[in-house]
Amino acid sequence: DDLTLPFIRSLKIPIVIYRSEYEYDQPYTQIIPDWNVGAEELFNAARMEKIDKIIICHTQYQNSLARVNVFRKHALNCGFTTDQITEIEIPNNQNIDFPLNKNDFTQNTLLISCTALYTVMLISELAKLDLYCPDDYHFICADDASKLWESTPGLSEITSIDYSHRDAAYIAASKLISMAAKGVPTHYQTIKIPTRLIIRESGLKNYKGDIL
Repeated sequence: DDLTLPFIRSLKIPIVIYRSEYEYDQPYTQIIPDWNVGAEELFNAARMEKIDKIIICHTQYQNSLARVNVFRKHALNCGFTTDQITEIEIPNNQNIDFPLNKNDFTQNTLLISCTALYTVMLISELAKLDLYCPDDYHFICADDASKLWESTPGLSEITSIDYSHRDAAYIAASKLISMAAKGVPTHYQTIKIPTRLIIRESGLKNYKGDIL
């Protein structure tokens, strides 16, 4: 980020940027997920499900903003209109002030969480309104954090867009070792790891693609 970049640029050692989800205009190898792949599949599924309202929840965290931008783009590309898309910013202090009520949700509403750590809180807040997925709305989380709520009773497994963090980490380590062996301190290269849609209990179950 802007705070650490000057320090990173001062280093004369091989550098690979990993776990950021947007491309830096810097001479470094970058390993980033390609949210476009999963987002396109998501909104194709949303069309088949006859979704008529999309609510995207995000934070000001840069990775979350990168995701919401991709989701907005692909929703529009798939024929959804700006009137059908609502974007809600969640404060980074983890206190959800959800500006919607029960009447804002129907069985054809798709709620998207761009930050996995807020997923359980969002579902819990909606449960207080007597709203449950997938009966009252569809829910999808960007980043598969289902392990966070494995022991939480009453929460269905969440439809997710995710990528192999293991593969991404392996590629990042391999590139760094290769650069060190060749004595290459900087290198312009961006490697994108494809994301995928994982259909589970929380929604979009009429989609005819791969279901895990």
